[in-house]
Amino acid sequence: MLIRRLMYDGTPVNALYEFFNAPVVRDELGIKDLEYISAGSLDSVEQLEQLFGDSFSSCDSGTNSSNASAEGQDGGSSETHHDHGRTYIIASYSRTVVGQTRFSGGHVAPIGAFDPVTRKVLIWEVNSWRYPSIWVDSSTFLDALRTQTGVGMWRGLLKIRA
Repeated sequence: MLIRRLMYDGTPVNALYEFFNAPVVRDELGIKDLEYISAGSLDSVEQLEQLFGDSFSSCDSGTNSSNASAEGQDGGSSETHHDHGRTYIIASYSRTVVGQTRFSGGHVAPIGAFDPVTRKVLIWEVNSWRYPSIWVDSSTFLDALRTQTGVGMWRGLLKIRA
């Protein structure tokens, strides 16, 4: 259900925050905690990787995210299980910066995994007819986050615990 809500590319992360923070949506999806992280507040790749490490470190999918296939999306899960629920991370990033130039501009997609060994982030593509899911270096991904929309708003991350 969460993925279906992401099909529209043009939604800024702060608008997604407002949507997911609405009481009826929080109740429907069982959202326990919601955090908007502006890319303007991300100071380093290490800070970004720490955020991913905290979110994906307890993944119980039974597979190592470094062996995951982006096409099959069978690696580490964006549904990280802790005793307090599942954690999802949704990113608003620049497609152009990650090399996706056919449909350039901003995009919103869930983060599927983070591999600390290769320092790569799995971007799960919600519009798979446009592009496949891809692994991106975390430094490139930070560059893609640290861009602004056409109206001057920072892109960023939405962290949802359900």
